[in-house]
Amino acid sequence: MSHHPTSPQAKKPVSRRAVVTAAAWTAPVIATGIAAPFAAASCGSPDSREFGPGTYDLAIPTCVSSVTFEIIGGGSAAGQGSAALAGARLTGTFALPSRGVTLRLVVGAAGTRSASGGVGGTGYGNGGSTPAQSRGGVGGGGGTAILIGTTPYTVAGGAGGAHVANWQSSSTGDGWGGEAVLTTTTNGVPFGSGAAGATPQNGNGRSLNYFVASTNTTNTRPGLGSPGRAASGATGGAGGTGQAYNANAPQIAFSSPVNGGNGGNHGTGNAGGGNGGAGSLVAVAEIQGVSGGGGGGYAGGGGGGGVGATATATNLRATLVTGGGAGSSYSGGSRIALTSQGAAPSGGNQGFIRISWT
Repeated sequence: MSHHPTSPQAKKPVSRRAVVTAAAWTAPVIATGIAAPFAAASCGSPDSREFGPGTYDLAIPTCVSSVTFEIIGGGSAAGQGSAALAGARLTGTFALPSRGVTLRLVVGAAGTRSASGGVGGTGYGNGGSTPAQSRGGVGGGGGTAILIGTTPYTVAGGAGGAHVANWQSSSTGDGWGGEAVLTTTTNGVPFGSGAAGATPQNGNGRSLNYFVASTNTTNTRPGLGSPGRAASGATGGAGGTGQAYNANAPQIAFSSPVNGGNGGNHGTGNAGGGNGGAGSLVAVAEIQGVSGGGGGGYAGGGGGGGVGATATATNLRATLVTGGGAGSSYSGGSRIALTSQGAAPSGGNQGFIRISWT
């Protein structure tokens, strides 16, 4: 199997077989991360080039007036009880503004989960990172873009990072029971999945089921932090806030609200995109949780917010944290004709670009 270039002097792109299998969407990709020139094919020869995370310059033959493309933003790793999320995927045709141009290709990396802090993927707009915590945190994915010089022509947004919650449990008496990821609007708070795509999603959240022994009932308490908001066009998404609404739970005391970082507007982030907002740490005594970082892209998604919860009768504790919003995608002007716009085939994916011509 061929590999992605590993040095600025590399001349050969990876083979198509290295990226079309399902496993390749999540396999680590080694790239230089700096501009690497690629020699143009001889005029009139059909060609196809494929690129993993990094930054590259690709000279197009002077006889070529348009290219077809596939671009995919970086995904993000799975959180706790939530799946890995996918970056945006765009395909189409690019009518070049002149012959013999050199395309600048910025390919986003996936956001990672780590106890030392979730790291946002680099790209056209970096994903937001998260603080260190023993159960881990999830960074957002980086955006992927095709540019000429510093002008972007098409951008695929990165996914927002998922949350990582923490709680105590009790087998007897009042206590926390089951839990579930929220992906719908709850009490006016619009949770999403944090995945990028044709419509970037807000971050997700978590509910905890609280058992009340005196009444033998289980009450679902939605997460009180609001999610990181997805970017919209050139405007970054707002960071989620702590304790967005009152869950009317007298047996639970809420504390330690935190806000996620705001996503950056277009032009303020890495390589000219928008960086995703940072995730935040919620701490209630020894119980900690981490909200997800926002995805990078044309503009960046906001990082998630969160709040702590303590059972007033038993002093059990939990963190209610949310995911980061996705970065936005972009398709600029009449030179770009999209044929499809959606999400990568699977979550946790590395970014990707394919350029072809005949």
